[in-house]
Amino acid sequence: KEIARASLKALTAASDLSPINFKNKAELLEAELHRTEVVLRGNEEEKMHARKMYAKSVCSAEAAKFDHEKALALELAAHFYEENGELSNALRNFSEAKLHYTLWGSKVRVAQIEVAIARTETRLTR
Repeated sequence: KEIARASLKALTAASDLSPINFKNKAELLEAELHRTEVVLRGNEEEKMHARKMYAKSVCSAEAAKFDHEKALALELAAHFYEENGELSNALRNFSEAKLHYTLWGSKVRVAQIEVAIARTETRLTR
């Protein structure tokens, strides 16, 4: 946890100097830190912060035109939503992640996301 916090501090400092390159990364790491707090404590405030930081990371990656990093932020947000029983949000994020992995040209990631989409759709129809 300390390593992640130190990394977040370094990424935030880099983001101040070059937001186009580092802002979405810092936001994504912050979202993941909140996600671990949700897993450990089940805190609703941490869930809210995680949601907000995933959304900010997606927007920052989009502004930087980093399709692969937008896809990663969407995918990790989808896993977060899936873990918290928000299956419609998870499915939406997995589907959008698939689109951006496709734009990036990663057939392997697209295939992996398709498995996650199928799993989530199955859980939604139960």
